[in-house]
Amino acid sequence: MERLICNSYIFVTNITDEVLEKVDFNKIDIVNIAFSTLEKNDNGKYVPTLSKELKPKIQILKNHISRQNAKTKTVISIGGWQADHFCPASSSEENRKTFAVECKKMLDAYDLDGIDIDWEFPGAKAGGTSACKNCKKDFIMLCAEIRAAIGDKLLTCAVGSNRYYGIDGKKLNALVDYINVMTYDMGVSHQSHMLLVKHFVGGWARIGIEKHKLLVGIPFYSRSANKEYEWTGYNTLMQYVKDGKAKVVYTKNQDYGLIGKSRLTIDTPHSIKIKADYVKKNGLGGLFNWEESSDLNGELRNAMYKYMLI
Repeated sequence: MERLICNSYIFVTNITDEVLEKVDFNKIDIVNIAFSTLEKNDNGKYVPTLSKELKPKIQILKNHISRQNAKTKTVISIGGWQADHFCPASSSEENRKTFAVECKKMLDAYDLDGIDIDWEFPGAKAGGTSACKNCKKDFIMLCAEIRAAIGDKLLTCAVGSNRYYGIDGKKLNALVDYINVMTYDMGVSHQSHMLLVKHFVGGWARIGIEKHKLLVGIPFYSRSANKEYEWTGYNTLMQYVKDGKAKVVYTKNQDYGLIGKSRLTIDTPHSIKIKADYVKKNGLGGLFNWEESSDLNGELRNAMYKYMLI
């Protein structure tokens, strides 16, 4: 088995020279470029489509990786939260083949290393997205068509922490290189709670995903019941701490920032070590994060890389 993996997602609006100059790509194995959307082509088929904004930014990203002499692989993530049209895109053999052909064209046109399917979530109308009773089976068949089209390029999936019910894990396992389990957003008071991480990652293993293909998600942002602090990024929270407006509380299951009586649940280098130890002890594949630009001082990125090595 290859060494443990450190993956990172970066959102399109954050792919700028100013941001990327602060990212150490030598500590990132795979960078997931978020997101390609699904749009209708001239034949009325929903296919992965790069926005005008994203197209030039792929090269900007690849240029920064090259300047650092890093070996980071670039993967295009298709979908994301509230990304619609996966249901019709995967509903027939013709639609799935068309989708997969466009994936291959995208990899070839932009010299990318793989495809990441971020369908949130097969069979669920989460955020108002379309869904039907066949989606979970269609999801597997869509992955099969993509695998056939892209050959030995990377095929990964980002999956909800508890969304394994009804998924044919053995079939999915045979198709993908990695599964990024989104072990975050599991609640504002316990968004990346270690006991939940163990339970839900275990669920994906129980349905047939080999453990060395499972990656544990690390949020670089906080969740809070206080709307004023909801979605606060790690850098911002640490600035609050530096200014004496907040403190960080460390526990064995869920670290959090404290501003007055408001809790901001988040991962820290302390909790990343706990998760990394869990990954290594249980033969999992590694760690990944959402989202790179919330940690431009590199504290969390350095912790992920360090604790995956020692």
